[in-house]
Amino acid sequence: MSCTGFFDEYISWAKEHPTHVVRFVLTSNQKNQVCSYATGLLGYSPGLPAPVTPSPTPISHATLHGERITQVFSDRKSGDQPFDNTAPDTLGVRITPETAHVALTLSSWGDARMSFPVDCDSTAGVLYGFAQGTMFVISLSKELDPSVA
Repeated sequence: MSCTGFFDEYISWAKEHPTHVVRFVLTSNQKNQVCSYATGLLGYSPGLPAPVTPSPTPISHATLHGERITQVFSDRKSGDQPFDNTAPDTLGVRITPETAHVALTLSSWGDARMSFPVDCDSTAGVLYGFAQGTMFVISLSKELDPSVA
C-alpha cells in the first residue's frame, strides 16, 4: 500500500514547535517466533535541498529519527516472563517519509545497520516492512516532548 500522505500529519506536527515529537512503537516477529518491542520519541530533521544544478535530486531527505531506543525481546526472560527489561538492546530509528524507507542502527551490535522499504496502511495506522527474515510493524502518534520545557 502506498505511503502517500501517510506521514503528513506527523511531519506537520513535529515542524510546528520544538516540544512536538512523534512517538513510535516498533514490533518485530520472525519465523523462530522471537518478537521484539521498542518505543520512543522521534524528532524531525528537514532534508537538504538539491543544488540548482546539475540535478534536482535532494542532497538528503527529511527524516523522523530517534537514538538510544530500548528494544526488548521475547526470548530474553525474567523467570517465566518474556521481554526482560533488564536485558534490552539499544537502537536508532530513522524513517524517511519521502522514500517510505526505515533504517535501524543496532547500537548493541556494533552499530550494524538494517534498512528496508515500508508499506503504509492508513486504515490500520501502521507502516510495515521486511528485512533479514523479520517483519517490522511501526505505529506513530503525536506527543509533547516531556524533556523540553
